[in-house]
Amino acid sequence: MTNDFEIKSMSDYDIPDVLMLEREAFGKMAWRAKDFESAINSSYDYPFVVHKKTPEAPVTPEANDTSAVSSKPADASDHGSCPDSPMAPAQSADISSLDRSQDGFSSIAGYSVLRVLAPEAEVEDICVSEDMRKLGIGRCLLGHMISVAAEKGAENIYLEVRSKNEAAIGLYKKMGFQDSYVRKGYYRDPVDDAVIMVLNIM
Repeated sequence: MTNDFEIKSMSDYDIPDVLMLEREAFGKMAWRAKDFESAINSSYDYPFVVHKKTPEAPVTPEANDTSAVSSKPADASDHGSCPDSPMAPAQSADISSLDRSQDGFSSIAGYSVLRVLAPEAEVEDICVSEDMRKLGIGRCLLGHMISVAAEKGAENIYLEVRSKNEAAIGLYKKMGFQDSYVRKGYYRDPVDDAVIMVLNIM
């Protein structure tokens, strides 16, 4: 993967696109706008998005930044290389007043939310757009969250995933996560167990 993609801190500006992917992926268990707004404004949550740049957009490196993260099925069934581009700072904006193409980004390829309450951290949400899977975006988001959790003093990072989501479980195990315990019948539509996985990052 090249500079066609960029990981950024999630902003209010991203919420409409994030909500669309969230509802498609998680149905009745999807987060609402206020959940993402809360994560963006939280001092212990770190939400991120992966933007796909439009072909004509210039590559503009910006300053590094990390900012913000709920318990629901994790979806990271893609594989490949990580986006090779810098982080850019999140900015709050009036969504209705923005030209969504003005910053050179055409869509959100994926997003994630991390919560850090050291010495523990939790992947609260992770999703990759269906048409952007198998490109390494989920693996990159997960790797980035692991790095941020370590920087913030976390010793362990937890996540939960549907027991039948074999692709995601396979990816998590490749990243070093191990099974911790199972929450029977946790998920709805369809009903499924939640597998809690943990990674020691110290």
